[in-house]
Amino acid sequence: MLQTEFMHKKLTRAALIAAAILLLPARAVLAQTTYDYTGNDFTGVDGPFTTSDSVSGSFTVAQALGDNLSFVIIDPTSFSFTDGVDTITNANSNAFDDGFEVATNASGEITNWSIDVEGSGPGLFSILLGNTNGAAQDGGVDGGSVGFNIDDPGTWSTAGTGAPVAVTPEPSTLALLGTGVLGLAGAVRRRFLAA
Repeated sequence: MLQTEFMHKKLTRAALIAAAILLLPARAVLAQTTYDYTGNDFTGVDGPFTTSDSVSGSFTVAQALGDNLSFVIIDPTSFSFTDGVDTITNANSNAFDDGFEVATNASGEITNWSIDVEGSGPGLFSILLGNTNGAAQDGGVDGGSVGFNIDDPGTWSTAGTGAPVAVTPEPSTLALLGTGVLGLAGAVRRRFLAA
């Protein structure tokens, strides 16, 4: 009799746990986030650059930047910047080390930055943008020519931020789990009745 009650309690507990697992809410997973940069027109130029050129572009990270970061190195999953003459992306750049450093405020918005990317291939072309220690600059280099803007930083936005994605188990997974729980409950019930 005591063993029968013990088995009944075990069966009830297993059924409750299985029901709780099946009823778990979907969990939200942070989507990758893209940060867009819009620079101002260059104030100094030579070569192929004009005063209508400027630096603009974006980088994407696997998760949104945290709050109150104090100049941390980030490793973007992808990036693309242009200075109006050249475009440098993760596909056509030299391997970069410490090329992306950012600081953020309490809302996770970029407040200070230092980004330096260099293109691969013939000729020298690179893009630098930064706002560090009160000195702001952005510009591009193409061979020996330079386009630049000093003390007039651009702005960042997160218009490319993906919304949190709800991750829910697919129906076949739920069906498989439910069938397994029912089969286990049936086996325990048969043993319970046979005892």
